[in-house]
Amino acid sequence: MLDYGCGVGYLLPHLCGYARAVYGADLSRESVDRTNARLAGTPSFEGAFLVSALRRQGATFDAILAIEVIEHLYDADLDVMLNDVRNMLAPRGITVFTTPNNEDRTKNLVLCPATGELFHRWQHVRSWDSESLPSRLRVAGFSVLEVFETNLANPMSWTPYKLLKRVAKRLLLGDDGKPHLVCIAAAQRGGNG
Repeated sequence: MLDYGCGVGYLLPHLCGYARAVYGADLSRESVDRTNARLAGTPSFEGAFLVSALRRQGATFDAILAIEVIEHLYDADLDVMLNDVRNMLAPRGITVFTTPNNEDRTKNLVLCPATGELFHRWQHVRSWDSESLPSRLRVAGFSVLEVFETNLANPMSWTPYKLLKRVAKRLLLGDDGKPHLVCIAAAQRGGNG
């Protein structure tokens, strides 16, 4: 299993409990180094690598996760990333993409006091929905297996504190609905996706 765009590897320890071999990949040398230092000795963790190194090795994986990555990428970088993921999938492998669902990026703009420029708080450069993401993945050579909208922030088990916090948040801010989009895909092996 590969976490593509793993950053400093916060998801990786959780994945190690479910897969016999877990890898991380990122574009940042600093992130890769920090991930390897933090997770050294973790059972099932096989290491974090620069994406370019995995590309050169021709590495393939049964499952690739791209969690909250694609909303950060301009077209040229998105094309490279999707090509990497497609080429790194084992013949029967699957990939899971998650992203904010139909995000109104204007709600998270921040003003830089030094330059007066507006930018997105988390550097999101595009918004995806249940039609645009599968469409783009098909163009990139993926067969889309499933797409669904959900709330990944929903706790698996409610404690009284979590329930109270959730109710207060909904009363103050309204229902957050299904703010996340999940798309499961495989590399096309002939035919249309």
